[in-house]
Amino acid sequence: MERTDKKNFKWGAIGAVALLVLSKFKWVLVALKFLKIPTAISMLISLFAYGYVYGWLFAVALIYLVFVHEMGHLWAAKRIGLKTSPAIFIPFVGAFVGMKEFPKNAKDEAFVGYMGPLFGLFSILPAIVLYYMTDEPFFGLVIALGAVINLFNLMPVSPLDGGRILSVVSTKLWIIGLIMLGVYTYMSGSLLLIFILFIGIMTWWRRVTEEKRMNKLQIEIDFYEKYLQSYHEHFQMEEERRMPFVYVGMDVKRRYLYFKEENTSPTKEEKIEASVVYTIHDVFHGRGKTDEELEATYRKQCEKLQELKNEKEHTKHYYVADPKVKWTYFLAYVLLVAVLGALHLYGQEIIDLKGFVEENR
Repeated sequence: MERTDKKNFKWGAIGAVALLVLSKFKWVLVALKFLKIPTAISMLISLFAYGYVYGWLFAVALIYLVFVHEMGHLWAAKRIGLKTSPAIFIPFVGAFVGMKEFPKNAKDEAFVGYMGPLFGLFSILPAIVLYYMTDEPFFGLVIALGAVINLFNLMPVSPLDGGRILSVVSTKLWIIGLIMLGVYTYMSGSLLLIFILFIGIMTWWRRVTEEKRMNKLQIEIDFYEKYLQSYHEHFQMEEERRMPFVYVGMDVKRRYLYFKEENTSPTKEEKIEASVVYTIHDVFHGRGKTDEELEATYRKQCEKLQELKNEKEHTKHYYVADPKVKWTYFLAYVLLVAVLGALHLYGQEIIDLKGFVEENR
């Protein structure tokens, strides 16, 4: 009799899962527009991997929750015009949506980051309704699992969603996230968490040293402008008055070679200047180049100069945002964490009350 009850429970739970998906059927049709072949294949591989290890009910629930979360990121990226790669599922790791271009600013990055956990919250709501309809403790597992997945992603560490959201508020908050993640990683010993922690530290360090990189960029820009101006003046001369290209910038090149020979250390500015001169010198001084080829090379180097300027401006203004934007995302973040935290406790209470985990081990 007990075996029959368990069998009936499993079939009832499977039917309930079907209702869980069908209850959001219109949304699923919209989501399928974003579903690409790599996504479908990787999703099926993950489904079978999770199903083999943890059971099919758990696998279906997990894939559903992760899928909706990733569709939130994908929808947000499409909304602001960012090009993305298809969502890819990795068994026992999760899933990710790769961006083919960087967001224009931290506000856009926060928007894309926030939509993942927000859609994740929406994915939990049908499970709450279905629990009241069926009184099946399986839906307590779905609620608790969905909440913990999204709460983990809201940890304030880049590249997790929480770090991306709070980057528009203040990147100093990443320190709190790094401490939290460091403690959690130490307790769990997970290789995946170690990798995420490493990326988080590197991202934080890049932000800390950003001012130095901007100063270096400005020095590089100044030298590019200086030596490209020399070539520009060269093109303006009458042909018989033009000096050979080999002499342009050779003084700097000789000085840098002298530093190497004498084993002395050049200054930071001298290193950058020598690097710029080497770059420009090498592309211009190919033998047998016609004036047309040299002018084409000159234009390409001007484009390189513009790229450096764009990079500097992008870096300078990326994390700048209005106070209203900062407060909006901060409060939205806190509210989302609070709601998901409450849902996790609620789901865990259902599991403990019904003894679902013990019965289905």
